[in-house]
Amino acid sequence: MVHHADNDVKHAEDHGFDPADFVSPSDVAALLDDNWQLEVDERRAREVLSGAGSHHRDDLVLRARRLR
Repeated sequence: MVHHADNDVKHAEDHGFDPADFVSPSDVAALLDDNWQLEVDERRAREVLSGAGSHHRDDLVLRARRLR
């Protein structure tokens, strides 16, 4: 799962989005039980120089593997 790590709530609200309405990687990770192994749970820098997503500087990345 990949999600923008955007702490600018005002910017999101100005564009009609409430960040609390979206599921984040930490929400998903909190629901995983012992049947899952977290392989990646980190913030990664991204470089998008132009376009609609260029104001997002980092992504939150979650990768989990089901064990059973």
